[in-house]
Amino acid sequence: DISARFARIREKYGVPVSMINLEITETSSTHEDVTIMDNLIAIANQGTELSIDDYGTGYATMSHLIKVPVSIVKIDKCILWSAMQDDAACFLLKNMISIITELGKRIVIEGVETKEMVDFLTEINNNLSYQGFYYSKPITGHHFIKFLKRANYRLV
Repeated sequence: DISARFARIREKYGVPVSMINLEITETSSTHEDVTIMDNLIAIANQGTELSIDDYGTGYATMSHLIKVPVSIVKIDKCILWSAMQDDAACFLLKNMISIITELGKRIVIEGVETKEMVDFLTEINNNLSYQGFYYSKPITGHHFIKFLKRANYRLV
């Protein structure tokens, strides 16, 4: 009953579903357990967005992306890092991005550490989101609030 418990907790604290994104790792999402899948579907049907994390490092197949109700696929950094060095890995990354996009899912590329990586990815598809040290090292909640305030100030 994890989906029902999740809904009760969310409602108790008044957190809108639009403010929540639950990440599941690729390896945990590959379990064919009916209970797990039923709960993921129920949580997604409540309006909570699901992401699959570390995609490309475990056992999930492309067809798996059809079964699991995720809206965001986070491609693992090892795929990007390999693609920066190897033509075959680059081919794989480009096709992963194309297929995932055609499935109507958004993509986050993990491990973006340099401007060269940003330029490389932008050339492939300019509708990707990036995560990595190029933008920020991991920071505490307090520092994150300060970071957002500075970023919003620059936008005004």
